[in-house]
Amino acid sequence: MTTKTSGAAVFVLALLSLSCLASAGTPPDELVAGADWKLVTSADGISVYRRAVDGSSIDEIRAETDVPADLDAVAALLQDVSRRVQWDPTCQQARLLKRDGDLAYLAYYQIDLPWPVQDRDVVMTTRVTHEHQGVNIMSVATPDEEVPQNADFVRILQAREHWQLSEADSGITRVRLLTHVEPAGPIPSWLINAMSAEVPESMLRSIRQIAEAHDAGSSHVQIAEPAAR
Repeated sequence: MTTKTSGAAVFVLALLSLSCLASAGTPPDELVAGADWKLVTSADGISVYRRAVDGSSIDEIRAETDVPADLDAVAALLQDVSRRVQWDPTCQQARLLKRDGDLAYLAYYQIDLPWPVQDRDVVMTTRVTHEHQGVNIMSVATPDEEVPQNADFVRILQAREHWQLSEADSGITRVRLLTHVEPAGPIPSWLINAMSAEVPESMLRSIRQIAEAHDAGSSHVQIAEPAAR
C-alpha cells in the first residue's frame, strides 16, 4: 500500500476546498470590508491596496478597475489559460493540464522574476462559480506530483488568487483581484511585496487594454478568441 497521493486525488481535494469557499456565498464587498486595507496607488482608474496577513511577511493584495467589456467576455478571457501570458507580465508559460467540466481546471504556470532571483513555477487548481452578484474565479496552489519539478524553477506551494467580476453598467465589468503568494525559497519579502503591488496593477491595465483593443464602436465588447497556433 502506498502513501503517495495521486495527482487526481490532490486535484479533487483542492476542488473540494474551493467548493467550501464558494458555498459561503459571501458578497464581494464583504470580502474586502474592514480597516486593514491600505491604499498603495490609485491612478488611471486602477486602485491597489495591501494588508498584512497573520503569520506571513508577504502582504495580501487587492486591485480593482472597470473594464469596457461584457462580464462573460472578461470571465472567458481570465479562464483561457493559454492567454494569461498576454496580460500577466510575470507569466512566461501557461499550460492547461486537465479540466473537470466547464467550471474547474488544473493549470501549470512559469513565473519570470528579476535577476538574480530564481524563477518560480506553480500548479493551480481553479474553480468558477456563478452567483447573482457575478462570477468568482478562485485558484489555489496545488502540490500536484504529476508535474515534475524543474531544477530551473522553485515550486510555489502556497498561493491563492480570487477574481470577482460584477456588472458595473451595461457593457462594463467591475474587476476585483485578491491575491496572496508565498514565494518559497530564499527571496527578500520587500521584493515580493513591491512586485505584488506592481504586478496586479499591470494585469488589470493589460486586461482593460485587450478589451479596448477589440472595441469596434459597440458598448458591448466581446473578447476575440485566441489565434490558432
